Amino acid sequence: MADIYQDMWQALKAENPTAIMVSGYRPGAITATGHQSYHARKQAIDVSGPLMMTYFEWIITKYPNSREVIYSPAGSRQIHNGQPHVYGEPTKSDHYDHVHWATDSLSGALQGGGATALPGNPLIPDSVEYFGTFINALTKPDIWVRIGLFVGGAVLLLITFAAMARRA
Repeated sequence: MADIYQDMWQALKAENPTAIMVSGYRPGAITATGHQSYHARKQAIDVSGPLMMTYFEWIITKYPNSREVIYSPAGSRQIHNGQPHVYGEPTKSDHYDHVHWATDSLSGALQGGGATALPGNPLIPDSVEYFGTFINALTKPDIWVRIGLFVGGAVLLLITFAAMARRA
């Protein structure tokens, strides 16, 4: 079995240097729906980083005939077997924090034949992505510690300035 996932990663990383591969080959991996994952077949990667919508756009533009391109904020522009697709649960909720890309071969997924993703408003996915990133950040405990320190520091500063103003 060819290690297609390594070729996929090299192609994506060459064009998107800020991308971070968070998953590649995972022996025995099963999807949330109970099927053998493309990760188990060495045919999928998951990427994250600061520009996930950019990575998604690059993949669907260059490789529109991919088996799967899943990034939930992209809505109907996602791909399943070379066709536009909207993934349902539980797949949908698992793909807000990374882009999943699966293909049988890079040459077979290339532009020039087959369906391409539905056109969309480029402003909407980015807005959704940033909002999703913001909401995702609020679910992490360390952000609340930072917010607490910021608010506490601001309150302490206000009290100090008020005390100084009373003395003057």
